[in-house]
Amino acid sequence: MHGKNHFIISLFFGILFILIVYYIYQIDWIFLLIFLLGTMTGSLIPDIDATYASIYHTKINDKSMNKFVFFTFVNPVISRVTKVMLKPFLFFMQKITDGGINDGHRGITHSIIGVFLISLIWFIIILSIYYIINTFILKIPDLLFYMLIYPIGMFFGGLCHLFEDSFTRSGIRWFQPFSNLSVRGSIKTGEREDIVVWYFIMTVIISSILLYIYGILFTFLSILLFLIIAIVIWRIRIVKYR
Repeated sequence: MHGKNHFIISLFFGILFILIVYYIYQIDWIFLLIFLLGTMTGSLIPDIDATYASIYHTKINDKSMNKFVFFTFVNPVISRVTKVMLKPFLFFMQKITDGGINDGHRGITHSIIGVFLISLIWFIIILSIYYIINTFILKIPDLLFYMLIYPIGMFFGGLCHLFEDSFTRSGIRWFQPFSNLSVRGSIKTGEREDIVVWYFIMTVIISSILLYIYGILFTFLSILLFLIIAIVIWRIRIVKYR
């Protein structure tokens, strides 16, 4: 799936998530917006295994998106730092899996383990930055609380990316390298992706309306219903990877 579509779908999923969290817990909006920024980065970060990916560029591959994605100048830095920092983890995993790690496109970064490792890397980086600020510059109350929500948002956005790629014919292996099962659908990358995008935009809009009219139970039921319909329409299935 193209970068712009990953970004749009994940952004709307992130908005729905923070609306649900705010509805239940009334959490500070600044905290939730930082989570959303992390989601925006996470929506593209699994594609660091492809040099042509949107996250390596200052602009997403669609002119209409460039004005909207206000922070894309950060993405090339994040992608390159992530790729370098990920190498020791991949080297270790290659050893314990006897060379079973695929570092090509839709390889290990397109798995739950890969997304977790990427988020962990930024958790450590941000924790280090906080330590420097808190020790040598200025002590700011609750700064760590706000900073660490960013890699959590990255993890959420990364999972959204995996979910979205599961609708394509190539599919992904969610649990590689420990499972050879692939989740795939009927969408050919670059073709009819807009239909999927609009489907999930409408899912979020309708679910958000139900949240504030009928409450959390109806929201979860609507999300479940939309998910089941999507699985049927785009023929999502689990097959052995070849």
